Amino acid sequence: MMPLQRTRDAESRVRNKLSNGPLRAQSNEISQSILRRCRQTSFAGDMLVSC
Repeated sequence: MMPLQRTRDAESRVRNKLSNGPLRAQSNEISQSILRRCRQTSFAGDMLVSC
């Protein structure tokens, strides 16, 4: 599985959990964690991969 797809899967899971209620207070912290990971840019051959 590609790293970008894994990130999208993780974001989907977080959104699903957040829509169920009590974890909403943690949403900002979780979002910041995902954004921090997405800011890291990697190179695959000569193709730039970033989210």
